[in-house]
Amino acid sequence: MCIYYESLTECLCLYLLVRNFLYVALAGIRPVTFSDWQKIDAVEKSRGKSRGKPREKIVDVDEMLDIACS
Repeated sequence: MCIYYESLTECLCLYLLVRNFLYVALAGIRPVTFSDWQKIDAVEKSRGKSRGKPREKIVDVDEMLDIACS
């Protein structure tokens, strides 16, 4: 029940957040955190700098995840 929430919308948002979290956890999916993204961002900027560009985008998802998990 949503009796502790100020609105039905707030209750629904919380329900969806928990549902999505459980779906991701049960599916074995590891979300990329902001800290993980910062690692990817730093590598992209470093690669771009050596080529005279602001960044060199990494387009391979497996490579991104390897960087994020390092």
